[in-house]
Amino acid sequence: EGPHVLLFDDCESMFLRREMLSGKADHKMEEINELLKGLNNSVDRGILPFFSTNHPELMDTAAIRPGRVDHIIYIGPPDQEQIEELLKHYLGGVKKKAEINYSKLAENLAKNEEGNYSTTDVRLIVSTASRDALEKGVYV
Repeated sequence: EGPHVLLFDDCESMFLRREMLSGKADHKMEEINELLKGLNNSVDRGILPFFSTNHPELMDTAAIRPGRVDHIIYIGPPDQEQIEELLKHYLGGVKKKAEINYSKLAENLAKNEEGNYSTTDVRLIVSTASRDALEKGVYV
């Protein structure tokens, strides 16, 4: 019985554009083709596939054609206000000796040359900075 939900996270690694595969990637292309055939009309069989990626430009167009993917919803990277809320969330349980200027931290991240940090990137930045501070004995 269904419906059953399948989540393909970081799906660009499974459905990499074929022209990006090396010349010796016949095995990978066969895997992609077999998986794509299995997804054909999957909704009719009670299977709801969900794909998530931070790199849609790397996706093979055959993987996201109608019949396999009915809706594409773009969720962009967090803006400065959203980054500030993420920082408050991720640092909320941390014991602090002083107040953190979340607004300034968010502004610095939003203006970063590399920019376009994902939610996961923000979490990684916080955990890396927390770990570095702990190792150095620095307390906020």
